[in-house]
Amino acid sequence: MRICVFEDQKSSDLYPMAMTRPTCELKCGHTLLWQKIARNFEDIEICFFVRDFLADVYRDKVPGAVNDGEKLTGTDLLFINGRWLMGKGELARTGDEHVGLCEGAVAYIRVKASTLEAYKGQPLDQLIETLKERLPNTQVKARMINYPWDLINYNPDAIQEDFEAQNRQGIHCTLPRTTELLGSEGNIYIAPDAEI
Repeated sequence: MRICVFEDQKSSDLYPMAMTRPTCELKCGHTLLWQKIARNFEDIEICFFVRDFLADVYRDKVPGAVNDGEKLTGTDLLFINGRWLMGKGELARTGDEHVGLCEGAVAYIRVKASTLEAYKGQPLDQLIETLKERLPNTQVKARMINYPWDLINYNPDAIQEDFEAQNRQGIHCTLPRTTELLGSEGNIYIAPDAEI
């Protein structure tokens, strides 16, 4: 199985922030959108499909292949829209072939390698549309980043989710006697090498 994070036609709605970076490279909370996807599928290969003029620069920034058509063959694929602000466990690793739609936009597509063989060589945007027409569609709830202000609106929850995902908490350094903590130590992380 392979994860393919892709950009759709709504990237222009995220201008100016998405003019020089893929939509999955936008940050909400402490991490980038693609990093939130990747942490749900840590042991699975990930690749990216972005606008062509961004591909050369983006290849140097991410761990997976970028705009490599060979990554669309040979194994089952899980296409995930790069605008999805994915929380922990929002999408299962396995399941039947289908398309997950959120307000008309493709949030994800789960497809078998055998199905993909029939559409080998199609450009990605055409492949996405073909699969949307041919596979069963399911309406799903997903926090899609449609406009720049969505990043602001979702930011408080994303900060909390990122903090919890790091699985680090507590105070691991010496605090001055005059320090006063408000709230639980479980909601704080201070590194051992921090100086206060």
